[in-house]
Amino acid sequence: MNFKIRFDELISKKGEAYKLSKQTGMSQGLISDYKSGKSKPSIESICKIAQYFNISTDYLLGLTDIPTKRTSADITPEEALNLYLHHISGENISDSDHRRYAEVFKAFVKADYENRRSQ
Repeated sequence: MNFKIRFDELISKKGEAYKLSKQTGMSQGLISDYKSGKSKPSIESICKIAQYFNISTDYLLGLTDIPTKRTSADITPEEALNLYLHHISGENISDSDHRRYAEVFKAFVKADYENRRSQ
Protein backbone atom coordinates (compact mmCIF):
# COMPACT_ATOMS: atom_id res chain seq x y z
CA MET A 1 0.00 0.00 0.00
CA ASN A 2 1.26 3.51 -0.73
CA PHE A 3 0.49 7.01 0.50
CA LYS A 4 -2.09 7.78 -2.19
CA ILE A 5 -4.19 4.71 -1.39
CA ARG A 6 -3.93 5.15 2.38
CA PHE A 7 -4.69 8.87 2.18
CA ASP A 8 -7.68 8.22 -0.06
CA GLU A 9 -9.04 5.76 2.53
CA LEU A 10 -8.62 8.27 5.34
CA ILE A 11 -10.05 11.27 3.50
CA SER A 12 -13.00 9.51 1.83
CA LYS A 13 -15.51 10.45 4.54
CA LYS A 14 -17.70 13.35 3.40
CA GLY A 15 -16.37 16.69 4.61
CA GLU A 16 -13.07 15.23 5.83
CA ALA A 17 -10.95 17.11 3.26
CA TYR A 18 -12.49 20.41 4.38
CA LYS A 19 -11.86 19.62 8.06
CA LEU A 20 -8.29 18.55 7.34
CA SER A 21 -7.73 21.77 5.39
CA LYS A 22 -9.06 23.95 8.21
CA GLN A 23 -7.18 22.11 10.95
CA THR A 24 -3.79 21.92 9.21
CA GLY A 25 -3.77 25.03 7.03
CA MET A 26 -3.25 22.98 3.87
CA SER A 27 -5.32 24.17 0.92
CA GLN A 28 -8.15 22.00 -0.34
CA GLY A 29 -6.47 22.04 -3.75
CA LEU A 30 -3.30 20.57 -2.28
CA ILE A 31 -5.30 17.93 -0.43
CA SER A 32 -7.05 17.08 -3.70
CA ASP A 33 -3.66 16.78 -5.43
CA TYR A 34 -2.47 14.38 -2.71
CA LYS A 35 -5.66 12.33 -3.07
CA SER A 36 -5.32 12.08 -6.85
CA GLY A 37 -1.59 11.37 -6.72
CA LYS A 38 -0.80 14.54 -8.66
CA SER A 39 1.48 15.77 -5.86
CA LYS A 40 3.58 14.03 -3.24
CA PRO A 41 3.39 15.45 0.28
CA SER A 42 6.32 17.09 2.02
CA ILE A 43 7.58 15.71 5.30
CA GLU A 44 5.79 18.57 7.05
CA SER A 45 2.49 17.68 5.36
CA ILE A 46 2.92 13.99 6.18
CA CYS A 47 3.39 14.90 9.84
CA LYS A 48 0.37 17.23 9.84
CA ILE A 49 -1.86 14.61 8.22
CA ALA A 50 -0.69 11.87 10.59
CA GLN A 51 -1.26 14.15 13.57
CA TYR A 52 -4.74 15.11 12.33
CA PHE A 53 -5.81 11.47 11.95
CA ASN A 54 -3.87 10.42 15.10
CA ILE A 55 -1.90 7.78 13.19
CA SER A 56 1.78 7.05 12.65
CA THR A 57 3.59 8.40 9.61
CA ASP A 58 4.61 4.80 8.81
CA TYR A 59 0.93 3.87 8.57
CA LEU A 60 0.18 6.90 6.40
CA LEU A 61 3.05 6.02 4.04
CA GLY A 62 1.89 2.41 3.80
CA LEU A 63 4.99 1.04 5.52
CA THR A 64 2.92 -0.72 8.17
CA ASP A 65 -0.67 -1.78 8.67
CA ILE A 66 -0.55 -0.76 12.33
CA PRO A 67 -1.96 2.76 12.70
CA THR A 68 -0.67 3.43 16.22
CA LYS A 69 1.94 6.08 16.81
CA ARG A 70 5.40 5.09 17.95
CA THR A 71 8.05 7.21 19.60
CA SER A 72 11.55 7.53 18.19
CA ALA A 73 12.72 5.26 21.03
CA ASP A 74 10.53 2.48 19.58
CA ILE A 75 12.05 2.71 16.10
CA THR A 76 15.07 0.59 15.27
CA PRO A 77 17.91 2.10 13.22
CA GLU A 78 16.96 -0.26 10.37
CA GLU A 79 13.37 1.03 10.39
CA ALA A 80 14.59 4.63 10.45
CA LEU A 81 16.87 3.94 7.48
CA ASN A 82 14.07 2.20 5.58
CA LEU A 83 11.70 5.11 6.20
CA TYR A 84 14.32 7.59 5.01
CA LEU A 85 15.12 5.55 1.89
CA HIS A 86 11.41 5.19 1.14
CA HIS A 87 10.93 8.93 1.47
CA ILE A 88 13.81 9.95 -0.78
CA SER A 89 13.07 7.37 -3.46
CA GLY A 90 9.27 7.54 -3.34
CA GLU A 91 9.03 3.76 -3.49
CA ASN A 92 9.82 0.68 -1.48
CA ILE A 93 13.45 -0.42 -1.53
CA SER A 94 14.35 -3.99 -2.45
CA ASP A 95 15.90 -6.13 0.28
CA SER A 96 19.25 -6.28 -1.51
CA ASP A 97 19.38 -2.50 -2.01
CA HIS A 98 18.28 -1.97 1.58
CA ARG A 99 21.14 -4.18 2.86
CA ARG A 100 23.63 -2.35 0.64
CA TYR A 101 22.45 1.09 1.79
CA ALA A 102 22.43 -0.08 5.42
CA GLU A 103 26.07 -1.19 5.13
CA VAL A 104 27.08 2.14 3.58
CA PHE A 105 25.17 4.01 6.28
CA LYS A 106 26.75 1.96 9.09
CA ALA A 107 30.22 2.53 7.62
CA PHE A 108 29.56 6.26 7.42
CA VAL A 109 28.33 6.45 11.03
CA LYS A 110 31.31 4.41 12.25
CA ALA A 111 33.80 6.60 10.36
CA ASP A 112 32.12 9.76 11.64
CA TYR A 113 32.18 8.44 15.22
CA GLU A 114 35.86 7.50 14.98
CA ASN A 115 36.69 10.86 13.42
CA ARG A 116 34.97 12.72 16.27
CA ARG A 117 36.77 10.60 18.89
CA SER A 118 40.16 11.40 17.37
CA GLN A 119 39.63 15.17 17.47
